[in-house]
Amino acid sequence: MHSRYKIIFSGGGTLGSVTPLLGLASLLQNKYPEAEIVWVGTSTGPEKAVIEAAGYRFLVLPAAKWRRYWSLRNISDLGIGLAAFWRANMILWQEQPRLCISAGAYVSVPLHWAAWLHGVPTWIHQLDVEPGLANRLMARVARVITVALPQTVQFFSRRKTVVIGNFTRPDIGKSSVATGRAFWQITDNDPVVLVLGGGTGAERVNELVTAAAPHLLGNAHIIHSLGPERSAQLARSLSTQYPGRYRPVPFLGPSMAQAYAAADLVVTRGGFGTLTELAALSKAAIVIPIPGHQQANVRYFLDKKALIAVDQRLTDGDHLAQVIRHLLQQPGLRSQLGAHLHAAAPSADTARALAIA
Repeated sequence: MHSRYKIIFSGGGTLGSVTPLLGLASLLQNKYPEAEIVWVGTSTGPEKAVIEAAGYRFLVLPAAKWRRYWSLRNISDLGIGLAAFWRANMILWQEQPRLCISAGAYVSVPLHWAAWLHGVPTWIHQLDVEPGLANRLMARVARVITVALPQTVQFFSRRKTVVIGNFTRPDIGKSSVATGRAFWQITDNDPVVLVLGGGTGAERVNELVTAAAPHLLGNAHIIHSLGPERSAQLARSLSTQYPGRYRPVPFLGPSMAQAYAAADLVVTRGGFGTLTELAALSKAAIVIPIPGHQQANVRYFLDKKALIAVDQRLTDGDHLAQVIRHLLQQPGLRSQLGAHLHAAAPSADTARALAIA
């Protein structure tokens, strides 16, 4: 790879398809510093700030959702999809990339299909145990498909699928516990619960955690990533009632490494990207999966005794508080869960990734 190489990464709408690829982008840039990396994402998702903070140029592509059920929105999204395909062709003509890489997300589909028409090789990475529709659509035209786990190969063409593990962001693991607690101004020895509720579809997580928080904040700190549209509504009374113990933030962004470092326990959704980061850090996790493909992820880790799962349809704030308290009182169990999670989510084979690129 040399200076005339340009790679287009794509993904967004949520950070699930974005953060693992930041690790791959950093890996490629370190190996090939003269290569140019451009990112294509949505206009409404949280990814733009993260991508630009990482130093990459960001381009917007309309994102249509392909629903596998009848909805009037499928009609309007058809028009969005056609506009996205036209725009994708324009981006490819203007940027002239040598490779397109994605880890899913609807915004990537028209770009990868247009890349196929332009003769540009494409690479998709499958994070979760089972693929979503976006990766299934892109797999048909992909030059290479990489997957995190051996059991995921069955969903794709074996001829072009490689088991590679998962990537993590380059700053993950760079902060110590002491640095993380100092960053969040935590001066006592009480445990810290990190809640990652800021993503799409996390309203239920935020509701459960804010209901559980009053049962926990007398003996613990909570760092709560809420999402920009929900922070004021859900957090105002708690942050007033428990100043210095309940720390709501709309979006963690660059402070994610410090939040991970400070955390004794993490409450999160079941995306494989987040779980891979927690595995890299050997963190204990309580997972509240979104019904659907995240449940397959959770089943995989439950079989490995690597996390605690809570069904959002069957729980309430009191029950979640009990589960959190139990783990905070059991440091040995937290260590065991973290060790099992670390063993269950393999880190990416960087040498193989560089060979593919």
